[in-house]
Amino acid sequence: VIAICDAYDALRAPKSYREAWTQGDVLGHITDGAGRLFDHGVASAFVAMMRRMDERQLLLTQPAPPQLTKAETPPADEDDSQPPEVALEQSEGVTREPVPTRAIEE
Repeated sequence: VIAICDAYDALRAPKSYREAWTQGDVLGHITDGAGRLFDHGVASAFVAMMRRMDERQLLLTQPAPPQLTKAETPPADEDDSQPPEVALEQSEGVTREPVPTRAIEE
């Protein structure tokens, strides 16, 4: 794990004698070295983790959907005192009980 993290950090940082490698180049180097330079399982897990992080970062940089203005907000139900309930899939040996939406959001 330390060898992969060290290689990633060293290649991503610019040096006086070379530019920093791109994320894709570094992950390609780690993938190519799996089984030779790095443990195959650890290298695969590291590359998969970094790709998931890139996807999440991409989602975070996209603009948020526009918010509804007060005039566009749908009318409230007459009985807003109780939160809506969401049904869960039936699991074997588990009784089916609806869960309030508030509990899911927390």
